[in-house]
Amino acid sequence: MIDLMTKRPRDILGAGLFTLAAFLSLAGLTPAPAAAQNEAVLILDHSGSMWARIGGTPKISVVRNAVGALLNEKAGKLDLGILAYGTQKSKSCESFETLKDVGAIDPSADAKTVDAANPNGSAPVAASLAEAGKLFKTKSGARSIILLTDSTDDCKADPCAAAETLKAQSPQTVVHVIAFHEKSTEELQELACISEKTNGVFQTAKNAGELNDSLRKAFALAERGMTENEEGRQLPILAPPQAGPGTPGESGFASDEPGTLILSAMLANDTPPLNSGVIWRIYDGRAQEDGSYQLLHRLRQARTTVTLAPGDYLINAAYGHANLTKRVTVWPGKRKENVFNLNAGGLRLYATLAKQPLLSEQSLTFDVFSEESDQFGNRRKVVAGAKSGVVLRLNSGNYRVESTYGDANAVMQVDVTVEPGKMTEATIDHQAGKVTFRLVEKAGGEALADTIWHIYAEDGQLVKKSGGAFPSHVLAAGRYDVRVEHGGRQFAAKFSVAPGDKKQVELVMP
Repeated sequence: MIDLMTKRPRDILGAGLFTLAAFLSLAGLTPAPAAAQNEAVLILDHSGSMWARIGGTPKISVVRNAVGALLNEKAGKLDLGILAYGTQKSKSCESFETLKDVGAIDPSADAKTVDAANPNGSAPVAASLAEAGKLFKTKSGARSIILLTDSTDDCKADPCAAAETLKAQSPQTVVHVIAFHEKSTEELQELACISEKTNGVFQTAKNAGELNDSLRKAFALAERGMTENEEGRQLPILAPPQAGPGTPGESGFASDEPGTLILSAMLANDTPPLNSGVIWRIYDGRAQEDGSYQLLHRLRQARTTVTLAPGDYLINAAYGHANLTKRVTVWPGKRKENVFNLNAGGLRLYATLAKQPLLSEQSLTFDVFSEESDQFGNRRKVVAGAKSGVVLRLNSGNYRVESTYGDANAVMQVDVTVEPGKMTEATIDHQAGKVTFRLVEKAGGEALADTIWHIYAEDGQLVKKSGGAFPSHVLAAGRYDVRVEHGGRQFAAKFSVAPGDKKQVELVMP
């Protein structure tokens, strides 16, 4: 049963910043092929804290192994430089060592160089960004800095300000940050501003496996001259063109004097301008040979002023998952204000279990699908894995919400309508119950380990397979068969689940 709460208008401008949606079909920019001019600098933390152990192994050893593997993979594909900070025993905040100049990768020699450097000193994170920026050789093409650190700056400097300065001096540079620590501390999360200010990617790694994955992703982006937006969509790192769209002789403008655009956005007619949370993307209005459009600027001020060469541009305003794209012409010497009416509202989702509070909010997620479907009848997923009570900002329209509770078949759907400038709230009532299984030798006995469980619905479809002595699953109300394997023997039983159940199914070995 689905309970839709009354929709009511509400000012949603004050809610926090949310994840950016896949915002326009034209932004399906295809990856640029790997090119020799794409360069990267790997910054390695060699402060004293890198001798701490993670998973029983010194972090520096984990890093050496991961970097060594990547050097072998990327040889001949990327021009790479390596910088380490903290290699000196002194606490100097200018403790840098260039382990490798930017150039072709020699896996064996470069790995030996990395292995020979030992952690000793301080962590001048901010200064290392500026130092890494000096290592690049090409004036064109994409530049990527990969910062691998387990701590914040301990030299009383501001890494965020350093990143902002670096981006202003070199617009084609992005910084990908990997915070390598067994705990995702609030202090380390603050380093995300480095990536944010340079349009890079921030990742955390809590063990060797996650570090390998994070480094592989960062190196892959650097190799291809790409970065990634909040939705995981890859975009090329492109320097602004030497001559802007519409320069004399190209588009017929009489002057090459820049023009100015003042950009602002609102949710709906008669609503005040948004004062936070808007992301602007400005594209060259001329399609490239592959049909994609060159990203020129990404701006985060809700109301922003930008000066551009005369010509046509595609401008996208994104507010959460709501967005609008318009083609705008910049005229020489002219100043023009453009207000984007996003025609958007808010959606907040909740769920209950048989009209009662859920047993665990942690195992509840919502997916939101657009009204349009493809040739196979599949709807496009607009939001994935949303949590209860979070405000989702969406363009107005009809959506299908799919709520999943637990890891099995407790799935419910509801259709909702989002109206401009209004908040829609919906509560989905799951008709399911929580079931714990145990196999025993005698009634009430100790549960047996090394047991495999297969749960089948009444129609014979496999719902869930799991192992262990006490597997527990949330199952949709209905009748089920459970088949058990233990010690080469098989057992079976039938059971049912009613809405709101919290029960145990015990199988006694014959």
